[in-house]
Order: sequence, then C-alpha cells, then structure tokens
Amino acid sequence: MQHRIDLQDTFFSFLEKGQYAAAADILSDNCEFLIPGHRPYKGKRNIIRLFRSIGLKYSKISWLVTNHFYAPPNWIFCTWNVQGIFFGNEEEYRNSGISMMRIDEFGKVDYVSDFFKSTSFVTTRRRDFR
Repeated sequence: MQHRIDLQDTFFSFLEKGQYAAAADILSDNCEFLIPGHRPYKGKRNIIRLFRSIGLKYSKISWLVTNHFYAPPNWIFCTWNVQGIFFGNEEEYRNSGISMMRIDEFGKVDYVSDFFKSTSFVTTRRRDFR
C-alpha cells in the first residue's frame, strides 16, 4: 500500500494535471469533502465534479505541498500553496491552506477538509456543483 503521507502529493498532482479519474481512485466511494462557502460534498463522484469545475476556471493551476503531518492512526495533514491563472482575463490567483484527510481501513481517503488562508473566493451567491 502507498505510504499514507504520499497520498496528498499524489492527489494534488492528479488535480494539477487534470487526471480526475486517477484522483477519484484515491477517494472512497462515500468520501466527504468540506470547503468554505459550500455544503459538504458527499461521494467521490460529486467531489471530482467539483474539482473539474474548479479546473475549468483556470488556464493553469498548480499546488505545492510544503509540509506533511501524520496523526495516528488514520489522519494526514498538509500545508500547501496554490497558484492559478484565470481563463479569459489572465488574472492570477494565489492562496495557501491546510488539508486534512482521514484514511479508511482500505487505504482510501474518506474525509477531506480544506482550510484556506484567504476565503475571498467565497461569495454570497454560491454555485454548488452537484
């Protein structure tokens, strides 16, 4: 089984490359994802749809995982920086945050919660991608 800490690097790498099916393989079928400004996303299909929609907003997006933390028996945390270029206006987006993931007994991620340094992307007019 892949080392648990490596799951975060692998997951962000797949998202960066637009390899959403590969990213979905890391998630359990009933995974839950929490992100500021939205109701929880439940199920890997809905989570991947969210990430596809995020990817469509950028001509380029990349994540750099800067630190890893393991909290036995089944939690992993990482700090990261994200940088992207919006389609259309070529405006740059930068943010940083922390992701926490819980790993199930099968080595799949079954819970993810992201905390952002800036939540300026959260608006009163939300669009859920379900």
